[in-house]
Amino acid sequence: GGEWLAYVLAVAVFLFAYSTQITWYYYGEVGATYIFGEKKWVALSFKIIFLVAGSITFQLTLSSNKR
Repeated sequence: GGEWLAYVLAVAVFLFAYSTQITWYYYGEVGATYIFGEKKWVALSFKIIFLVAGSITFQLTLSSNKR
């Protein structure tokens, strides 16, 4: 009966994680522009830092799951 439930749960978890990441990015960029002003370099710097931090976190998570 409930074999499909695992797939629905996986999609729901993915969508929740993705929307959370978008929200944290938005709030972080708004905060950075509030602190440093609405300049192009602020938004670009925040984007680069956010992407690098996300990439490092993802790689560390993958490497910690190795046995």
